[in-house]
Amino acid sequence: MTGETVTVIYKDGAAGADAFNQEQREPITAQVSNVLVQPLDGADLAGVQDSNRPDGTRARLKLFFPKAYVYEIDPGIFRGAEIEVRGKRYKVIGKPGYYDKAACPTDWCMAVNVEAVNG
Repeated sequence: MTGETVTVIYKDGAAGADAFNQEQREPITAQVSNVLVQPLDGADLAGVQDSNRPDGTRARLKLFFPKAYVYEIDPGIFRGAEIEVRGKRYKVIGKPGYYDKAACPTDWCMAVNVEAVNG
Protein backbone atom coordinates (compact mmCIF):
# COMPACT_ATOMS: atom_id res chain seq x y z
CA MET A 1 0.00 0.00 0.00
CA THR A 2 1.31 3.41 -0.90
CA GLY A 3 -0.06 6.85 -0.18
CA GLU A 4 -0.25 10.18 -1.96
CA THR A 5 1.95 13.24 -1.90
CA VAL A 6 0.48 16.17 0.05
CA THR A 7 1.78 19.65 0.86
CA VAL A 8 1.88 20.84 4.47
CA ILE A 9 1.71 24.64 4.81
CA TYR A 10 2.62 25.93 8.25
CA LYS A 11 4.13 29.01 9.85
CA ASP A 12 7.42 28.93 11.67
CA GLY A 13 10.16 31.44 12.26
CA ALA A 14 9.51 35.12 12.91
CA ALA A 15 9.70 37.54 10.00
CA GLY A 16 9.35 40.75 12.01
CA ALA A 17 6.47 42.87 13.25
CA ASP A 18 3.70 44.52 11.28
CA ALA A 19 2.33 48.10 11.66
CA PHE A 20 0.37 46.99 14.75
CA ASN A 21 3.49 45.45 16.33
CA GLN A 22 2.11 41.94 15.82
CA GLU A 23 4.64 39.24 15.05
CA GLN A 24 4.44 38.07 11.44
CA ARG A 25 5.49 34.62 10.32
CA GLU A 26 6.36 33.43 6.84
CA PRO A 27 4.59 30.30 5.57
CA ILE A 28 6.73 27.23 5.05
CA THR A 29 5.72 24.40 2.74
CA ALA A 30 6.79 20.79 2.91
CA GLN A 31 6.00 18.04 0.43
CA VAL A 32 5.22 14.77 2.19
CA SER A 33 4.94 11.55 0.22
CA ASN A 34 3.23 8.28 1.16
CA VAL A 35 0.32 9.89 3.07
CA LEU A 36 -2.84 7.79 3.22
CA VAL A 37 -6.04 9.77 2.55
CA GLN A 38 -9.35 8.64 4.07
CA PRO A 39 -12.44 10.61 3.03
CA LEU A 40 -14.92 10.73 5.91
CA ASP A 41 -18.41 9.82 4.80
CA GLY A 42 -21.74 11.18 5.99
CA ALA A 43 -21.88 8.84 8.99
CA ASP A 44 -18.72 10.44 10.34
CA LEU A 45 -20.15 13.92 9.80
CA ALA A 46 -23.41 13.54 11.73
CA GLY A 47 -24.73 16.88 12.95
CA VAL A 48 -22.59 19.17 10.80
CA GLN A 49 -25.37 20.38 8.53
CA ASP A 50 -25.73 24.11 8.96
CA SER A 51 -29.38 25.13 8.56
CA ASN A 52 -28.60 28.78 7.86
CA ARG A 53 -26.19 27.80 5.04
CA PRO A 54 -28.16 25.24 3.01
CA ASP A 55 -25.84 25.54 -0.01
CA GLY A 56 -22.65 25.26 2.01
CA THR A 57 -20.45 22.19 1.82
CA ARG A 58 -18.05 20.73 4.32
CA ALA A 59 -15.48 18.11 3.37
CA ARG A 60 -13.43 16.23 5.93
CA LEU A 61 -10.51 13.89 5.51
CA LYS A 62 -8.32 11.87 7.82
CA LEU A 63 -4.69 11.81 6.72
CA PHE A 64 -2.24 9.20 7.96
CA PHE A 65 1.36 10.43 7.94
CA PRO A 66 4.35 8.10 7.59
CA LYS A 67 6.88 7.46 10.32
CA ALA A 68 9.70 8.68 8.07
CA TYR A 69 8.21 12.19 8.22
CA VAL A 70 6.63 12.29 11.68
CA TYR A 71 9.68 11.39 13.73
CA GLU A 72 11.76 14.12 12.06
CA ILE A 73 9.44 17.04 12.91
CA ASP A 74 7.63 18.61 15.87
CA PRO A 75 3.91 17.68 15.56
CA GLY A 76 3.18 21.19 16.89
CA ILE A 77 3.65 22.55 13.35
CA PHE A 78 0.23 21.13 12.49
CA ARG A 79 -1.61 23.52 14.83
CA GLY A 80 -3.18 26.14 12.56
CA ALA A 81 -1.63 24.58 9.46
CA GLU A 82 -3.20 23.83 6.10
CA ILE A 83 -2.65 20.74 3.99
CA GLU A 84 -3.13 20.62 0.25
CA VAL A 85 -4.57 17.30 -0.90
CA ARG A 86 -5.42 16.60 -4.55
CA GLY A 87 -5.20 20.31 -5.37
CA LYS A 88 -7.54 21.48 -2.57
CA ARG A 89 -6.53 23.14 0.72
CA TYR A 90 -7.83 21.81 4.02
CA LYS A 91 -7.38 23.25 7.52
CA VAL A 92 -6.00 21.02 10.26
CA ILE A 93 -8.42 20.34 13.11
CA GLY A 94 -6.69 20.41 16.50
CA LYS A 95 -3.13 19.29 17.19
CA PRO A 96 -2.42 15.70 16.25
CA GLY A 97 -0.23 13.41 18.27
CA TYR A 98 1.64 10.38 17.05
CA TYR A 99 1.90 6.79 18.19
CA ASP A 100 5.10 5.23 19.45
CA LYS A 101 7.12 3.43 16.76
CA ALA A 102 6.85 0.12 18.61
CA ALA A 103 3.04 0.36 18.66
CA CYS A 104 2.78 0.82 14.87
CA PRO A 105 3.67 -2.22 12.79
CA THR A 106 2.93 -0.36 9.54
CA ASP A 107 4.57 2.71 7.95
CA TRP A 108 2.03 5.23 9.34
CA CYS A 109 1.93 6.52 12.91
CA MET A 110 -0.03 9.78 13.01
CA ALA A 111 -3.61 10.62 11.99
CA VAL A 112 -4.44 14.23 11.13
CA ASN A 113 -8.04 15.40 10.72
CA VAL A 114 -8.61 18.16 8.17
CA GLU A 115 -11.62 19.97 6.77
CA ALA A 116 -12.59 22.44 4.06
CA VAL A 117 -15.77 24.53 4.27
CA ASN A 118 -17.23 26.25 1.23
CA GLY A 119 -20.31 28.44 0.93
